[in-house]
Formats: sequence, C-alpha cells, structure tokens
Amino acid sequence: MPKVLKKIIFYLFIFYLASLAIFAGYIFSCGRDAAILMYHSIGEPLEEESLLNIPEEIFEKQIKFLYDHHYCVISLEELAGRLLARKPILPKTVVLTFDDGYENNYTKLFPILKKYNFPATIFIIVNYLGKEKKMDGQHFKFMTPQMAKEMSDSGLVTIGAHTLDHLFLPKIEDQRELKRQIFGSKAALEKMLGVPVNAFCYPVGGYNAGIEKLVRHAGYEVAVTTLPEQGYAHDDIYALKRIKGASRSWDVFTFFIKTSGYYLRMKEMNKK
Repeated sequence: MPKVLKKIIFYLFIFYLASLAIFAGYIFSCGRDAAILMYHSIGEPLEEESLLNIPEEIFEKQIKFLYDHHYCVISLEELAGRLLARKPILPKTVVLTFDDGYENNYTKLFPILKKYNFPATIFIIVNYLGKEKKMDGQHFKFMTPQMAKEMSDSGLVTIGAHTLDHLFLPKIEDQRELKRQIFGSKAALEKMLGVPVNAFCYPVGGYNAGIEKLVRHAGYEVAVTTLPEQGYAHDDIYALKRIKGASRSWDVFTFFIKTSGYYLRMKEMNKK
C-alpha cells in the first residue's frame, strides 16, 4: 500500500476517533435521563399489526433483559421525587409506563410484573373501563374497575389518570371541559381505588403551558408526554418525555440504547 494512502487512512481514522470523542463528550456533559418506557397493549392476537401492541414474548424478553442486567427499575413517582429533590439519576434507571388501561395489562402484564417484582404505572381512560373500544383501527377490551383495584392494591402498580375520554386536550376550547377531563378523571379514580392518584398522562402527548398549569392545580405530582414543547426541560416533572418501548421483534442493541439514559439527548443532537 502506498505511503500516501496509508497516511490518508491514518488521518481519517484519527478524525473518526476525535469526532466520536467530541460526540460522546457532548452527550455525557448534558447529563443522564431516566429511560421512561411507554407501552400500550401487551400480547393481543390482532388480525393486523398495531403500533399500540407488543408481542408478549418480546415484552418479557425486554423485562428479563432489565432484570438480568440489574437495571434500576423504579416507579414514576419515585423518579419525580428524585427530580424534585435535584438528586442525580443513577445509571441504568428505567421507568415502565402503560397507556389506556387495556384488559391485557391485567391478564398478561401484571403476572410478568409480579414475576420480576418490577413497579409500573398504568394510565387509565376512566370512561373506557370495562368496555371495548376502537384504538389505532383495532378493537381492544379495557380492564374493569375490579382489575384496576387489584393491581393498585398489590403495591406494584400505580394507577394514573389518562383523562375521562381520551380527548386531545389542546383542541378543547371550553375551559370547563378541560377541567372536567383533568380534574374529573383524578376524582373518579381516587373514589374507585381509595388512594390518591398523583400521575397524569396527556392523551396523544398533547399539552401546552395552560394545560400543564391545570394539571398542577388539579393536584397531580407528575405528568408524562410524548410531544414536548421546543426546548423543553428534561427535569420538568409535569412534562416528562417518554421513549416508545413497543417493538415487533427483539433487538437487544436498540433496547440497550433506548435504556442507556442518553437516548433522548442523542435524538436531540441529531435534530440540530
């Protein structure tokens, strides 16, 4: 190989390493986040694939990965407490969240949580309890109040509010209706469960400063989204960004990256 070509390859390699070091330095200097994983339905045998559904065997592989590699799986409320107290996020911290309140969260998710002794938060659409509804083009059954109460009483599952009717909140102009969806879902779940309901999930991730203010005033202690506003704060406990955990196949590398604590920072850097 000619010396000139060797030099070019050498300098390209040095440039690659330097770029990698700069990228890593930027990411790590920004700080670590807890990986708040977002799921919906577990193991539903649907006629067509749905973005809301993850096969049960894939989900359990993910949970077993967290268990086998000693991840720190904590509740959403514990994470909010740590952020409020300005405590550092420990390495490999993961939070499990589930939206809507599907019946399979009781029949399939709950046994897996008990098997690995992992906490989770399930955000319930109050007026869907015990019913069958169409979501993402598919019909799903929703858990009953008795199922929600049993999971809440177990100490492993925290029940949060996902409004009364799963409406996109930014499009609601009537302030009375906004309050009914936010305040009313909290009151209904607290009456049903007999415990405080402190967590809220914005339907379809939709929120703004006014809606966030109402969530605070309703007495919630933490809220999650999927669509943060531009330049959002990673430690805003009323707009915590989540990561989609559902996948149709088991990709250990992608799951490792998503749960690294730096995934959201890398995505942000990629957008710049």
